[in-house]
Amino acid sequence: MRFILFFARRYIFASHSFNIINIVSIISIVGISVGVAALICVMSIFNGFSDIAKEQIIGLDPHLRIIPESTLSDEEQLNIINQIINIKGVVSCIPVVYSKTVIFKGENMQVLQLYAVPSNQIATISGIKNNIILGDIKFDSLNFTNELIIGAAIGDRLRVFPGDTVYLMTPEMIETSLRTYRRPSPLESVIRGIYLSNHNYDFYGFADIGKINNLFASKKNLEFAIDVRVVDIDNLESIKATIQNMLPQSYRIETWKDLNRDIYRIMDFEKMVAFSILSLIILIAVFNIFALLNMTVAEKRSDISALKAIGANEKLITRLFIAVGSMIGSIGTIIGVLLGLGLCYGQLQYGWFKLDTSKYFVSQLPLSINYFNVVLICIVSLLLSLLATIYPSRRAGKTDLLKALREE
Repeated sequence: MRFILFFARRYIFASHSFNIINIVSIISIVGISVGVAALICVMSIFNGFSDIAKEQIIGLDPHLRIIPESTLSDEEQLNIINQIINIKGVVSCIPVVYSKTVIFKGENMQVLQLYAVPSNQIATISGIKNNIILGDIKFDSLNFTNELIIGAAIGDRLRVFPGDTVYLMTPEMIETSLRTYRRPSPLESVIRGIYLSNHNYDFYGFADIGKINNLFASKKNLEFAIDVRVVDIDNLESIKATIQNMLPQSYRIETWKDLNRDIYRIMDFEKMVAFSILSLIILIAVFNIFALLNMTVAEKRSDISALKAIGANEKLITRLFIAVGSMIGSIGTIIGVLLGLGLCYGQLQYGWFKLDTSKYFVSQLPLSINYFNVVLICIVSLLLSLLATIYPSRRAGKTDLLKALREE
């Protein structure tokens, strides 16, 4: 093994001369290093944005949503809630009614996904308490007028602030009005608070289920669910399995990932595309290794014949040239990993790339280093480097000794 590594090192870093082979070796190492570093940095950026999206989603969506086949009676609701709340790791479990509604003030109008929940439990089932920018999250129990907590996007479109009055209508109200030519009777509501999520959740609204029954008098297009939040989302699947065993098969149970399946599909697709495109940098560098070894075999025919003359067999020569390509791939990969991780840690520590907080909700480019991705990138780089050595190495091993000596 020492013999093989010695010759591989001599072929790559020949001290007595500097020729095209040395140049191609350096280009190959630089290419692999740049490709590996770029992949680590870009994948870390994607992971950083994914973590931010996950925090936003978990902050506002329930961790588990239980959707029955039909609306449950108060007794059935209470029975299910009492069973679930006693499961270890469950923080809260409350019934939720939700539907598409129209919210308007004057000539300004917007479609709203309205969630009606018990007023005293909104803070436990939803993370909007951490995102409130105006007003309050607590509903006034002495106020008989319906109160709303809405997203900043809706507040901006309607030009409303906490304390302003808005009106709610359901699609059924609009349909009835158009069919009977009568003016609808919208539900008067007061804005209690406004939250900011920088997400589609800015088009959600929350109301007290006890004050909004008149709006949902018609059960058409009305959906009912039981929302559950847990202590540790890493244990979510086991809690989901426990609940599934507890409830009838007709109940559908969705995790926060199921509720946002499209978002995660898009993010995973973007990661895959970015990985594939940036892998081309490594692939081009690997082609340089392929070309380098072919040139080396052609130039070192006399060395190969000399090695064979002193007893080196075909297998040893093949291993020698595989070691040359593998050493170039390993050096490039190691430099790329150090460079990529160095840039990532530098960004995390010093925040080299700042973002405008008036346009973005983070002050610097987010990064999250996933060491599984780093190992995967290293494996891909080393594997491609190894594959590039197979044909030239076999060609070197099959060099005809007598023919090579005659040509020399």
